Amino acid sequence: KDAIGSHNGAVVSLTLAELEGRPLVVSAGADARARAWDLMEGESLWERHSAESLWSVALGAVNARSVVVVAAGRTLQVWDLETGKPLGDPFRHPEDLYAVTVTELDGRPVVVSGGLDMSVRWWDLQTGHQLGTIDVDACVHALAIGPRQTVLAGQSTGVTAIRLRGDVAIPDKELPGAPAEHKDAGAMASAEQLAERGEMFYRLGDYHPALY
Repeated sequence: KDAIGSHNGAVVSLTLAELEGRPLVVSAGADARARAWDLMEGESLWERHSAESLWSVALGAVNARSVVVVAAGRTLQVWDLETGKPLGDPFRHPEDLYAVTVTELDGRPVVVSGGLDMSVRWWDLQTGHQLGTIDVDACVHALAIGPRQTVLAGQSTGVTAIRLRGDVAIPDKELPGAPAEHKDAGAMASAEQLAERGEMFYRLGDYHPALY
């Protein structure tokens, strides 16, 4: 076992990247530091300190430039992969962020984030504009991208599968699920009605799969 590098606290998130043919790993730690490492040489390329705790890191691209997106406190920060320098202003959340991932929506790179405010939000990576948000029933601790623009949100209560489309979230009809039920009114509602409100998601995991 060869140690690539170290932090002064727990490493809480990793993402793999490639820069000019070199394989890299970017790490985020409980010591409020993010570091990029050359996997072949084991050397550190850069290190950045944050005033806020770092909980998640993801890889993206802006105008063919590889970037790192970091969840730092209540902000999403975009850094240049090669230098670690910040690019633009942070994206701001109302509460602490614990998870971030990057996908593509309608041909543009999109950042998806979640955290303590019990919501999943998605942002245009190039402009920083928030495209949409959907409330879930618990704090979001992890995010992953599935097929057909589906986002999986890991929470303390289970897993929520959300399908993004434009500025709303709708269910993936190929996912397992019961008939749509509107949680506020307690009455049956159509997929189109719920999609207009952006309040549709499937519950998976330990719960009976249903649309709440």
